[in-house]
Amino acid sequence: MAQVVEEVKQAEEKADKIIEQAEEEKKQRISDAEDKAEEVVEEAKENAEQLKKSRMKKFRDNLEDEKEKIISDAEEESHEVRESASQNMSEAENFLLGTFTEEFLR
Repeated sequence: MAQVVEEVKQAEEKADKIIEQAEEEKKQRISDAEDKAEEVVEEAKENAEQLKKSRMKKFRDNLEDEKEKIISDAEEESHEVRESASQNMSEAENFLLGTFTEEFLR
């Protein structure tokens, strides 16, 4: 009978050790999962930041290209207006000179 009691006691101790080991393993797995989750979150934040920077750079580059095109178009239009104004000025001078000559020097 004492032997049976001893075997039961040993079985209980063994079961307690198994439960204790399982609890420790559970705690370790939870800790590992939390660490992994933190790593994933940090990596996601870094990826999001890099994506944001990349998109902002592309946006700025596109804005710069558009600004340069607008400036170029405006300079070209300004040149055309100046050319036209210069030509109109010459024609106006000739017209006024002709009119003046006709009216006052006849």
